[in-house]
Amino acid sequence: MPIYTVVLDYKGGTYISQVKARTYKEACLKWADELDPKVIFGMGSMGKASLQKELAGEEPVLIQGLKNVWCLWASVRGKQALINIIQTEI
Repeated sequence: MPIYTVVLDYKGGTYISQVKARTYKEACLKWADELDPKVIFGMGSMGKASLQKELAGEEPVLIQGLKNVWCLWASVRGKQALINIIQTEI
């Protein structure tokens, strides 16, 4: 199963973690489920729930000119979150 590196930019902080998943979409959802909101400045459990709900309805976009790199924007408690998903192992 591939490993995906997920990079979250939120409220001036950058948070990086990895998950194993079959697809980039599954990786994004699994990452959100496993996310510890206490280590993300200003997120909290309500922010995590908001993020999970928003990601369930979004489709990450392949970044033009790159291979196996996707991104998407989400709004968490009124703040923008940029999420990059990189397939780092096949």
